[in-house]
Amino acid sequence: MNWLNLSTKDLTSPAFLGCEPTDRATWLCLMAYCAIQETGGVIEGCGGWGDRMWQQVVGITKAEAHREVSLWSWEDDDLTVNLYPVGQEDVVKAKRQGGVTRAQQAGKEREKKRKGKERSPSRAPSRTPSRTPTSVAEIESIYQLYPRKMAKKAALKAIESALKTVSVEDLTEAVKSFATCVEGRDSQFVPYPASWFNAGRWTDDREEWARIGRDRPRQPNLDDITLPGEYG
Repeated sequence: MNWLNLSTKDLTSPAFLGCEPTDRATWLCLMAYCAIQETGGVIEGCGGWGDRMWQQVVGITKAEAHREVSLWSWEDDDLTVNLYPVGQEDVVKAKRQGGVTRAQQAGKEREKKRKGKERSPSRAPSRTPSRTPTSVAEIESIYQLYPRKMAKKAALKAIESALKTVSVEDLTEAVKSFATCVEGRDSQFVPYPASWFNAGRWTDDREEWARIGRDRPRQPNLDDITLPGEYG
């Protein structure tokens, strides 16, 4: 998404006003990252990121991300941004597919579940037994076709879940087409694989894929950046 639709009720809530101004700024950076990547308010696998990764990708420090505040929470290596406008993200996705009404209803359900989770921070995380409807090799091969290799554990789980509703052949063809569309584009505009598969992005209008990262200045590669005092 290119914008954030934030409720004034959220911005005047105890969860927001009870935090320090610096934490509110950190929260906005997390919000912006999730909106650009369309992650549904969850940054998967980021627990292992280094400080440079946090600063270059999200615009905050690792220490800021790991502060214990009411505006975001951690579950294993996944960070959940509280008060994220999940419903609006669903509407944006649905407009690409022409199904706004259905997406609005789905967004309300997701918002309801999220609010219930935020009200019960001490609740033990639920675990869903893993199932393997297809072979490990097929899941791995689809992951290898995806143009951005990040948070592999979460990506493989998302692919396995996706294959419960779509055939290996159809998903493989869609991933190949997506990879072709974004070839040579700045990878920061390519969603994480887990986000892409969890959101069912293989059903997108493929003309939308061709617009990803187009006409945007390419960001410097992290390997090409030397921070002051890093060497010598």
